[in-house]
Amino acid sequence: MREPNIPCCQCPPGFIFPMTGQLIDLQSWKVMFNLPELPCPLHRIVPSDLICTVSASRGIDVRHLGDQLTKVLIEQCCPLRQTIEKLILIRNKVQGHASEGRISDVDYGGYKLDITSGIMEIAKVCKNEAATKHSLSDVNKRSLDATLCIQYQNMLLEQIQKEKRLEEKIDDIVVQIPTKK
Repeated sequence: MREPNIPCCQCPPGFIFPMTGQLIDLQSWKVMFNLPELPCPLHRIVPSDLICTVSASRGIDVRHLGDQLTKVLIEQCCPLRQTIEKLILIRNKVQGHASEGRISDVDYGGYKLDITSGIMEIAKVCKNEAATKHSLSDVNKRSLDATLCIQYQNMLLEQIQKEKRLEEKIDDIVVQIPTKK
């Protein structure tokens, strides 16, 4: 990720780098790898920024990584990257940047399937498939909790009242319009 066109001795023969340019700058590299390890036999003479010539920084934590470095690592190394991106896209489309407060039954079914699949992929990596599958099944079977039910009921009542007021205004306007004889 630092020197993409220079294979180190850890790279399998014929390995093709998935990127063509440098993704991590020297400062970020030094945050993650700052203690020289005994170089591998091929690099004892020429130390470099290759992964086989360094070891991870002691006590490094995700809090030490900058936002850009974290993003690069997730994009290049996280097997769940596409799953997470898909879940974020669904969240943004349905909740965050929704153009209206409703979706079709077909879209709902598709989103529900995609979300369930994504959650199960994450559970698989976390070795928590059985418990997650059980939790998803419970959520699918149970009714809305009381708070949500009351909230939806109040929203529905407000909508009914708005429609009633609208009908009354329409009736008032109709009375005021002169009829042609």
